[in-house]
Amino acid sequence: MSLPHLLADRLDQSFRFTSPGAAHGWVDMARRLAAGTPVPASDLTAETLDLCRRTSSTQWDGETVTGSIITTQPTDHQITHPGGQAWTWCIFDAMLAGLILPGPVHITTTCATTGQPLWLTINSGLITGQPDTTWVSLPSEFTADGDLRAEFCCRARMWTSPTDRDDVAWLRPDDAMHTVAVTAVLLGMIDATELPTAA
Repeated sequence: MSLPHLLADRLDQSFRFTSPGAAHGWVDMARRLAAGTPVPASDLTAETLDLCRRTSSTQWDGETVTGSIITTQPTDHQITHPGGQAWTWCIFDAMLAGLILPGPVHITTTCATTGQPLWLTINSGLITGQPDTTWVSLPSEFTADGDLRAEFCCRARMWTSPTDRDDVAWLRPDDAMHTVAVTAVLLGMIDATELPTAA
């Protein structure tokens, strides 16, 4: 199974993005969260509300969603874009934000080993700026009924150099961005015609 298919299958197990209407409803909600605006449950479609309630990783404040992949609560992965500022739980989520938000989207994070600050700039789904020595790890295997945040988010990180761990795929940022984009297509978040291509 290809890496995008593996990642899409795992995300769909938790979120059911491929259910009719779920992915597009989530993208609409995520754009509001990315602007720093919590989203009342009453504003969500039935499909999106079901998606949010079915996964334990959704962040709530009463009956208001404050986070679902993109969050209004600070984490180690910050995204800044023309419409505001928000955070994500991992570099995969941050790159996904670079696909669905108007650019440029600037991502700041830290190397998971050294703590060194790292960054990416994404515009129209393509990386337009990055440090020269940057690697991205994406999970390459999952266990049955494993915790999504532990198995996905904790392994989707940026690094100054690869390590010897073998439960991830080591990718350069451009290749990781392509993997995220294909995964988003498989989940119905973007259309195949929207896959970014270099000029």
